Amino acid sequence: CAWFSGKEEGSQDTRIWYSVKKPGHKWSKAVKFQDEYDSAHWNPVLYLTEQGNVRLYYKTNGFPGDWHQYYSESSDYGKTWTEPQEVSFTSKTGLTAGGPVKNKCFKTSDGLLLAPNSYETSDVRRCVIEYSTDDGLTWQDSGDIKAYNDSGKEVMVIQPTIWESKDRSLHALLRSKGYFVYRTDSYDGGKTWTDAYRTSLINNNSGLDVARTSDGLLWLVCNPAFSIRSPLTLY
Repeated sequence: CAWFSGKEEGSQDTRIWYSVKKPGHKWSKAVKFQDEYDSAHWNPVLYLTEQGNVRLYYKTNGFPGDWHQYYSESSDYGKTWTEPQEVSFTSKTGLTAGGPVKNKCFKTSDGLLLAPNSYETSDVRRCVIEYSTDDGLTWQDSGDIKAYNDSGKEVMVIQPTIWESKDRSLHALLRSKGYFVYRTDSYDGGKTWTDAYRTSLINNNSGLDVARTSDGLLWLVCNPAFSIRSPLTLY
């Protein structure tokens, strides 16, 4: 598991840390990942490649509007890592960093790898779901995803989390500044997505994530509150 830690969010001492848990053992002592850039490090995302390597995506360089995304791989589950490389991506949006922004990548039943991404400026927050045909080394997207409330006004949304239905349609829930979780859908395997629309789930502009367990159930972790980020709830 990996996380970012420092004096405060965005401070120059913020770095990626990780820990490893072997079967039958406790989590290892936390290890600092890299220290090569004199700026805050953000939002690590772990991905197990088709070759069985652990890939770590992470962001550097100030706040979201100026982010650059890097990745490094480990073939020995965190003992050693390759030299970080900047993520290669082709974007039609305001993205400055390609690949997953916070939540995990998603492999569709057709074998396409998706990265839930988003970008933020002082005026705009929109989601972008990228796709990769080379197991996450390069990414491309088909445009940003806009979200609208019931009055037709655009709502700021970021940090999608993705799942797939039995009919192979794809869906994503989005963190929002519009008081509710928003949702977007794809009917072409993840290459294009609908405008996002409001769900009945409350969201206070805090992160969320969806996962499917082996028994087929979907689980959503989020903060269903209008103000503080409590309680942390599992649906």
